[in-house]
Amino acid sequence: MKNKRVVLILVFFHVLVGYTEGNEEVLPPIDEETLIAGLKHAESSIPSGRGRLHFHERGGNGLEFDAVFAFDSYRAYYHYLSGMLEGKKLLLNRRLQLCLDVTVRENKIVGLAVSHTDSLLVPPDLDVRNWGMWILGTPMSQYLKEHKMRIVGCESLKIERGKLPCYIVETESYLGTHRLWIAPGKGFRPVKEEIRLKKPKNERWEKRFIYTEFKLGKRTGWFLRKGIWDIVYPGRKVALREIEVKDFQPNADISDLFQLDLDPETPVWDESLSKVRPFKEIGWEP
Repeated sequence: MKNKRVVLILVFFHVLVGYTEGNEEVLPPIDEETLIAGLKHAESSIPSGRGRLHFHERGGNGLEFDAVFAFDSYRAYYHYLSGMLEGKKLLLNRRLQLCLDVTVRENKIVGLAVSHTDSLLVPPDLDVRNWGMWILGTPMSQYLKEHKMRIVGCESLKIERGKLPCYIVETESYLGTHRLWIAPGKGFRPVKEEIRLKKPKNERWEKRFIYTEFKLGKRTGWFLRKGIWDIVYPGRKVALREIEVKDFQPNADISDLFQLDLDPETPVWDESLSKVRPFKEIGWEP
């Protein structure tokens, strides 16, 4: 454990002192355990926050929406301002998630549904925290620890102001081969991912992630500013999804968003039991 911390410190020191954007300097060698520790640090560097997001799916059903979002270590909140979910709020804690339709009729909530967190109303690829940091619904550090991974080298990617040195990591899933570009200079966050699909073999998915830096006391944290997901075919590239984060505030208190002033007898549709129950019976804990 001590050696792993030492290597991480040396990598961060190398990035801060020995690297400036535009420099082609090679990153120091790193082992799998230390790289996973860097990812875990990135996943927990901003434990809470709130902001606004715009999501646009250019392929498929063309889903597009604006939303206010907030999160802390175990809760998440979404208030959809436009799109097919306009007017709805989603509140998730460790055990339950509520879906509220805030359309008001005679000062009453029209719709209220509850389900357990094993049947998520917010798919992982629509959760702004997960973009770039999860693989198939699992935190990247956990996925790489539980599956075979390979550190195949280093590469300096072109960015807005010069180049950014990255470790290149590969792993496998039922989709195919995932190749990740992990940047110590961005707090050990992935800045690019390619998935070479098993089927169809001539197709790959390409994801790119742009982050904003935040000063958190003596520490630095990074959070997604923009994510782009393209499908690449031989000779052409098709835009699939894009997410943009605005007005993000790290380390924000979000407790007020989970305090629900509801009559205990308010009817709730329990998705897991497929029946209506009074709100007092569902055990919601803000």
